[in-house]
Amino acid sequence: STDLHPSTAARSVTRPATAESAIAVGAVNRVDLDLAAFSSRGPTVDGRVKPDLVGPNGVSTSAISGFSGTSAAAPHAAGVAALVIDSVNGSIDHERLRRSLRESATRLAGDGPNNRTGYGLVNATGAVRAVGGTVGTPVLTVTDLRAPHTTTIGETIGVNATITNTGDTVR
Repeated sequence: STDLHPSTAARSVTRPATAESAIAVGAVNRVDLDLAAFSSRGPTVDGRVKPDLVGPNGVSTSAISGFSGTSAAAPHAAGVAALVIDSVNGSIDHERLRRSLRESATRLAGDGPNNRTGYGLVNATGAVRAVGGTVGTPVLTVTDLRAPHTTTIGETIGVNATITNTGDTVR
């Protein structure tokens, strides 16, 4: 029998992700945080650790359900990078940004970086705090929740909700 599941070998990270200034992002399953079989692995030809980070794979967006691959993982890391930049009003250089993302990542395999998950799972709160940015504590209160009718087990319904943020500004 032939195994048709994709599998990616060591040193499969390619350009432009191998550039020294690039922040390469791999993909992990959003539920169990296992490395996706198709996610590229390091090291680079000159021995540097890649990927730098991993992001969630198999997520849903407002436009796409079941959004998978590093095409889903990389926007998560880019979004976190944007939050970090915004938290310091844009006054951050590339190296400090990369360092904040790497050092704050949630380690997935051992104590240090490795060529499968890099420095770990991108961590928005940790990265913003690493540069001295402010992380608010939004308090969302549901004040009115109404279902259109009684539901049965397994039934999907639309729900109207009024939600008020009574805490910090959500960024």
